[in-house]
Amino acid sequence: MFDMGNTCYVKRDIHAGGKLIFKEGEIVTIERISPHARRPEYKYVVFSVRAGKYFLLSEMDLSAAADTPSKEIETKTSGIPSTERTTRTLRGSDDALKESKTPGISHVPRAETERISSAPGAFAKTETPASLSRTKGKRVPLPERTHPLKSRAKMSKRSKILLPVLLGFAFLMVVAIFFTKGKERTTLENTLSTQNHSYESETEPESPASASSFEGLISIENLVEGQKVTAGTYTVSGRFLLPSSLNINGVPVGVAPGTNEFHHPVTINEGENALLFVAVDEKGKQFSKEVRVTGVLSPEMYKASCPPGPPYNVLKKNPEAYKGTRCHYRGKVVQAMESMGTTMLRVDITHKGYGFWDDTIYVTLGGSTPAVEDSMVVVYGTIAGSYTYQSIAGWTITLPWIMAEYVDVVG
Repeated sequence: MFDMGNTCYVKRDIHAGGKLIFKEGEIVTIERISPHARRPEYKYVVFSVRAGKYFLLSEMDLSAAADTPSKEIETKTSGIPSTERTTRTLRGSDDALKESKTPGISHVPRAETERISSAPGAFAKTETPASLSRTKGKRVPLPERTHPLKSRAKMSKRSKILLPVLLGFAFLMVVAIFFTKGKERTTLENTLSTQNHSYESETEPESPASASSFEGLISIENLVEGQKVTAGTYTVSGRFLLPSSLNINGVPVGVAPGTNEFHHPVTINEGENALLFVAVDEKGKQFSKEVRVTGVLSPEMYKASCPPGPPYNVLKKNPEAYKGTRCHYRGKVVQAMESMGTTMLRVDITHKGYGFWDDTIYVTLGGSTPAVEDSMVVVYGTIAGSYTYQSIAGWTITLPWIMAEYVDVVG
């Protein structure tokens, strides 16, 4: 056991970080007794002149120096001759140890002489105040150590740099917490509002459903504006989206049993037709919608509506007088051409006997037809007046013009 102020010999060479910090036989003074928190056998605080800082040593590292004055010791360091004696006056060592607060003091484990732990704040490369010791009348300067007040000043400068950073970080944390709390509060208010609304919906009596437009009450599924519909009887289908009544062109519409659907027959004439839909909701509010459609004849109905055309000599004399008249002609194709989706035919419609045909009309058909030259055809269409063109020989030719809807090949 050693006490504070005792002078001891170092039993062996001690290294830290690959450097010699205490040499075997070196005389050191125990500055303070402060056991290490995890390894209490390292409790003797000793200053290393070579390293310029304090270390914790154990009894296994030291041996008593009998009858050796505590204030005047033999120094066997590499930098001072062993024949000289020095007296090391320690100033402020106890205060420096207090500033270091034991964890800052390095210690030398017995089994790990090459690994010396030194926590932040240890007196690494610390110089003591300039002190002189006497060895046979000579003055030997000892390394200077930084005064604790200087260390505190350095820490104060660091604090001035770190303080704004810490304050900024704290401010950001407060803003983030405030934002999170505000978001949670908004979510909670929305949840409570939804619950209150649900409660009111459950407790208050239901009011009649209403819509703001015709489409909110009625859905028409097979009829749109401008649609072409086969003339005759057409069935309009749709659904009731909300409880309401409906009529089409003044005729009430019924609901299919067990459903919210309706299927109502209407008459579609050839050409443009206007259908007026009127719906009334449970509150008596009325909504209306008009749908215009075009009625077209089926092929059979159209052909049936085309009577035989005027005699050729009458038609050729004044084709404009018959313009828009529906008719049909039977004849023989003398020329057939097709271009850009349109078929052009020249058809002789008067049989002269012995397989000879005459009296040519000009026929145009939107689309294609299987008719070719010498085909026997029946043309169904509307008289469009006359058509004039230049022949290959340069003659100007004018023929009656039929705009055909159907061209049937019959031979």
